[in-house]
Amino acid sequence: MTVETLYDVIGGDYAKIIQNLKQDEKVARFAQMFLQDSSYQELKDAMDGQDYEAAFAAAHKLKGICQNMYFDRMQHIVSDITEGLRGGADILSAVSLMPQLEAVYEMTVENILQLD
Repeated sequence: MTVETLYDVIGGDYAKIIQNLKQDEKVARFAQMFLQDSSYQELKDAMDGQDYEAAFAAAHKLKGICQNMYFDRMQHIVSDITEGLRGGADILSAVSLMPQLEAVYEMTVENILQLD
């Protein structure tokens, strides 16, 4: 799979990431680094343990990573989760979005693993 195809499949913004990083090889390298990031698992574990302060921190970190990588589909979901957790504003909404985030995260990981 090409980097451009990856971004199309996962709902990312290829034009913006390539404008920033200039080469598909660099984008692919950063996408591979995404696989090593622990913030999604930290978010999931914190939500499972109802530690909403830790969940907020992990969600905020993941949101920033998604913004930097232009993983727009995932970024929108995790942004809504972050705002729901911010100060306990809407924890139920944040919790309800976790299955959607999990599906998008897993799909993103699966597709990154298919990069050429």
